[in-house]
Amino acid sequence: MNSAAEFTLGKQKGAALLIFFLILILMATSYLIPVINSSSIKNERDAKTRLALAEAKAALIGRAVTDATIPGSLPCPSASSVDGTSELFAGNACPSYIGWFPWHTLKVADLRDGAYEQLLYALSPNYRDDDSAQPLNSDTPGMLSVDGRNDIVAVIFAPGTQISQSRPSNNIQDYLEGENANGDNLYSGINALTANDQLITITRDEIMQAVQKRIAREVVNALNAYFATNLYFPSPADFSDASCWDNAAIPAGCNSLPPTMEGRIPANPSIAWNPTSILSGSAGAGFWFQNNGWREMIYYAVSALCADGTANCANGDLTLLNQAATLVNQKVVIVVSGRRLGAARATATLADYLEDENATIGNKIFSTINTMPVPFNDFAISIP
Repeated sequence: MNSAAEFTLGKQKGAALLIFFLILILMATSYLIPVINSSSIKNERDAKTRLALAEAKAALIGRAVTDATIPGSLPCPSASSVDGTSELFAGNACPSYIGWFPWHTLKVADLRDGAYEQLLYALSPNYRDDDSAQPLNSDTPGMLSVDGRNDIVAVIFAPGTQISQSRPSNNIQDYLEGENANGDNLYSGINALTANDQLITITRDEIMQAVQKRIAREVVNALNAYFATNLYFPSPADFSDASCWDNAAIPAGCNSLPPTMEGRIPANPSIAWNPTSILSGSAGAGFWFQNNGWREMIYYAVSALCADGTANCANGDLTLLNQAATLVNQKVVIVVSGRRLGAARATATLADYLEDENATIGNKIFSTINTMPVPFNDFAISIP
């Protein structure tokens, strides 16, 4: 064979080999493209689901903090996958404590997960927005549990795509699977071959740490209003005065006790609260504050320079340590107790309510930060 023929044959073999490799590449690419697309779609759907769950959680916590009469409470779930409206009470109870997320009641968008399914929602019964649930405060535990984690107030679910279910439907079992669909207070975020629910939880601490701040600021506003009229702040009631949270005893009990400078917020100061004050007792404006046990949760310290019998106090002598700075010459300090850290509270024992500096009586120093290696969940605020 001459050299020209050999060259032509070599070119043909090279071309055939190149075509063979191109075919292999195309086959591999045709396999990888669906895998890449599938992974990209799943990531996008998961991101959308996480965002929807986070928005729903924020809406519920916001609603709990701003509730006018039972701070910390949450609405009943919706019974309909269509209207997103919280159900009215059946007597004093929600018709069901698991259902659809009440987006319309919460005044947010109709939130959807990555499979474009509506979110669902389970509520701890003792956090329902009804007077029969009182008292609702830092000591009220969540009754729900997720994968062994307790003290959960609410669970929000993203149902994902259907698994041998019939949709659309108003049956929870057509959206949730396994532990999430059996009607008890135990839920699970662990996916299996027969479950694809995703969820996010709201714990008692997540709600109450925000509510504590709301309560503290409302108390400060009420005290400032009292000062504006009387030019001093009321002396506290004795810390051990159980009548301060006994509604039946309020009309004659929980009195200011000069020269006491630290204790409970009195229901009956030397000059009465304005009836519109939340601190006035168990009637009128003070109904929700008193009946939800917030008076028991609050420690009240006032400077002797600004309490009963003084006038036009310019400065106090209390100190509040916080993250930003040390605040000196404070007139009043309010400390709101977080959830109970011990087995029980002894009503006359300050250390059963407060921690660290806040549990030290008489040194006139309080704190919003933990300065010692002990559990700490107090929230403190001062005037000015």
